[in-house]
Amino acid sequence: VSYQVLTENKMVQELVNELAGPEIAVKSIQDEILSNQAIDEKVKYADLIILDGFNSNLLTQVREIKNKNTELFIVRDLISRSSKQGKVENYYWMSMKKWTALAYGLQLNLKREFPSLRSEINYRYKTYIKDIQTIMGDISKRIESIASEKKVIASYHPSIKVFADEFNIRYV
Repeated sequence: VSYQVLTENKMVQELVNELAGPEIAVKSIQDEILSNQAIDEKVKYADLIILDGFNSNLLTQVREIKNKNTELFIVRDLISRSSKQGKVENYYWMSMKKWTALAYGLQLNLKREFPSLRSEINYRYKTYIKDIQTIMGDISKRIESIASEKKVIASYHPSIKVFADEFNIRYV
């Protein structure tokens, strides 16, 4: 393992693992955040830190602790720059458009940050996106086969609305 990457959540951790491969050790600080544990040591020794950008207190804390040479990527900004879809909300992972925009932005920035892994990241990104497009096509076909009056999702969790909106499903 040549590089240490720190992410705010486990979903982005898994995405970076998919894109970068075994040369990068990726750790999430999600458990520490949820249990109010110290993150100082992990932040100090990271080569790259990736935060969602919605928690301003965490963002401030990380900026104060991190090594001055450590790059900080903000997921919200990566998605905004990689897509022209407007505001990025907390539940970006429920939108396949936003998730693929994040994957695109991450792979560009990972190649810039770790140039020796450029070929590996290119290959892994193309494979990952191909898999996502296959899954998206399957989901779209299944949803299209449902009569429009039956396309309804009922949920109390706002993340489900992001998914419903993307597939033109009524959310209640």
